Amino acid sequence: MTGQQRGRYRARGALPVARLHLDDGAIHAALEEGRSARFEQSAVYREVFRLAEQRVHHPLPRAAIPQIELEGPKIERRLTTEWYARRVDGRYQACLAR
Repeated sequence: MTGQQRGRYRARGALPVARLHLDDGAIHAALEEGRSARFEQSAVYREVFRLAEQRVHHPLPRAAIPQIELEGPKIERRLTTEWYARRVDGRYQACLAR
């Protein structure tokens, strides 16, 4: 079994492939791009979310900010990674508005 065949075998075990209605090649190609922005444009990504949303009957978030509480000797109030991300984005948006 080649490395590519092993990768396809693992991909098949990780997903309910029959329900995706995609061939092994398309699934493998999409999973190879899993850490790139192009993955979000793949048929695998779209189909997995379509099936999940069909199951729960409402739209699901595509991304989430981790809710990690920040701690340190200088931090006196409750801060999270979400607070930090929103603060950075607010400053960025303010710069763009100038």
